[in-house]
Amino acid sequence: MGVSYAILPIWAVLLSFINIVLQLVALPSSYWANFEARGDLGNEKEEGHYGFWTLCSVRAPHFTIDCDPLDTFFKLPPHSGVAGVLAIIHVLIQTLFFIFAVLRVIQVANNAPNICLRPKIICLVKVTLSLILVFLVILVVILVSVRESQFRDYIVWKGDGFWLESMNKCKGGAYVEYYPFRIDKLSRDIPLTNSSN
Repeated sequence: MGVSYAILPIWAVLLSFINIVLQLVALPSSYWANFEARGDLGNEKEEGHYGFWTLCSVRAPHFTIDCDPLDTFFKLPPHSGVAGVLAIIHVLIQTLFFIFAVLRVIQVANNAPNICLRPKIICLVKVTLSLILVFLVILVVILVSVRESQFRDYIVWKGDGFWLESMNKCKGGAYVEYYPFRIDKLSRDIPLTNSSN
């Protein structure tokens, strides 16, 4: 029966790639949150959605989509622009993590653990990047949510972009849980593949 540790670096590459794709979908989206004017307070009918830098609404009497923020009383949450910049930094760091993960897969595939960098160095870099990524995702989610219901005349709820970012937070947690095991294994010099006959 054989035990293979070679799947773990592949798992890191796969999760990292999915994370980058989800980020690239969520980042430009104007559907981080949705809002609707509260008709019970006597407001005219208005609904819309917004992202980091965009705000689109549909108002009476025309009921056509309008992405001019001057045509609505709703305002973007105050920290959404900062959250957008942090999300861009997150994508860049995630890309760097992906490069190190691919390098580790190349090492495993060629059974040459010292290509470019030692495995311990790669693992420590990925752990550090993982912690930074988790911190950034949490910060982005918090900043996007701060004072999102600042107007009593609107109901605000999370949109698809927010939930994609939250999925990235879950995957970031998986990285952090995964890498202490890898560091421990590398420090004991366990070979990447063990086979017993």
